[in-house]
Amino acid sequence: MSTEGCSSPLQSDTRFRKATEADLPRILAITKDVVALLNAEGNFQWNHTYPLESDFRRDVNEDCLWVAVDTETDEVFAYMAITTDQPTEYNEVGLDTSIECTVPHRLAVLPTSRNRGTAQKFMSFAEEVAKQRGHTLIRVDTNVINHRMNHVFRKLGYKLFGDVSFAAKGEEYSDMRFNCYEKAL
Repeated sequence: MSTEGCSSPLQSDTRFRKATEADLPRILAITKDVVALLNAEGNFQWNHTYPLESDFRRDVNEDCLWVAVDTETDEVFAYMAITTDQPTEYNEVGLDTSIECTVPHRLAVLPTSRNRGTAQKFMSFAEEVAKQRGHTLIRVDTNVINHRMNHVFRKLGYKLFGDVSFAAKGEEYSDMRFNCYEKAL
């Protein structure tokens, strides 16, 4: 069974599909709005250094970037990379990064489409992708002050393993901590 172009069983007006180069302008526009919103909330995990267009181009080239599309308007309103890329920092909280698993990154929802459960539905979709890959684990991280995403992970049954620093990414991250979660599928 392929997840390509499938509708979410939780929201019939949304379908998830692989992103293409043609989606990049919309993805960048969503990113700009989300960065502004996060920064206004005091969350600087996304900023002028991350995520960049090059991150999304790589995701498209590696066939791991997905978009959520409104089935009525055919408009992309959210995206997420569903990868296997685990930061080595996960080892610091007891997550063995030698175990292959699915690792979602860069989940964003258009601010005007928030509060519809999209992040939760996208994470549930990522779990289905993980199962199709034969993975028994899914891991993810988010800024400790990103209350919305921390809530989504807890609500979906993810276990918090602790928090890490991604200071190696740059000075912007030196004072930030990121909660690391895992869920057995």
